[in-house]
Amino acid sequence: MSMWMRFGQPLEAVIDDYEPIFDGWQAGGVEAMLVGRLIFADSEGTPMNTAAFDPDPTIYADLGVEPPP
Repeated sequence: MSMWMRFGQPLEAVIDDYEPIFDGWQAGGVEAMLVGRLIFADSEGTPMNTAAFDPDPTIYADLGVEPPP
């Protein structure tokens, strides 16, 4: 069995001191990570709308799916 680690918000607790955390997970047998839903915020914690990708409407059309607004 492969062990995976999933973590989400807040990421700062992991990112600020990631090396010993990731090393510990690896030593414990973790082989992969899944980072949960990403939420971006400014330095004051106000959420920001940030596209993770540039949606291409032709891809959605090829799949018969309505593209996001």
